[in-house]
Amino acid sequence: MSVFVLDSNILSFYLRQNQLIIDKVQETLLNGHEVLIGPIAYYEVKRGLLAIRAEKRLKEFASLCKILGIGQLDNSLLDIAADIYRELRDKNRL
Repeated sequence: MSVFVLDSNILSFYLRQNQLIIDKVQETLLNGHEVLIGPIAYYEVKRGLLAIRAEKRLKEFASLCKILGIGQLDNSLLDIAADIYRELRDKNRL
């Protein structure tokens, strides 16, 4: 089983009812994989929804968070993210 972590861009598309994204998340779950919301993405999305007072989307987001769960952040993940960033930057693929 693999674990997939959604970032704020994907969450934004999901909340805007992008069917391609919704289908992909559902397919991933049905294939036995875990799908989580990244903790930084959680903060970014919630902050944005609160800022524009999007009450309906906040409720939808809260429901999605209960269904998928929010990933944990630790130093090893931050180290991996930093390495990926460096590799992408070296390739001019940010």
